[in-house]
Amino acid sequence: MRRIGSLLAFYLDLWFLPVVLITAWFYYPYCEHGPTLCVWKSLFHVHCPGCGLTRGVCFLVHGKWNEAMRFNPLSALAVALMTVNFVKESGGLIRSRLLKPVGSLR
Repeated sequence: MRRIGSLLAFYLDLWFLPVVLITAWFYYPYCEHGPTLCVWKSLFHVHCPGCGLTRGVCFLVHGKWNEAMRFNPLSALAVALMTVNFVKESGGLIRSRLLKPVGSLR
């Protein structure tokens, strides 16, 4: 059991994409009417590059591309980077844990 916990902690990047996508799926009802939590916008009344990123990802998860790009065009890039990282970490996990030679199992 301890080994499984350390394995999950070691591959924390592997959990990031599914957690973000599931959270975005359930956050969707608040996307259009939720509060703005950006400190930069609150202090300086200027949009930062991250403003609307959460809402953009929520709309992307629900397939509403136009709305996502309206909130923040970088949301597609963020999801793409998370997906690339997920694929890379999945490949690393498969190579290191599941494709071990039979003689090296302990």
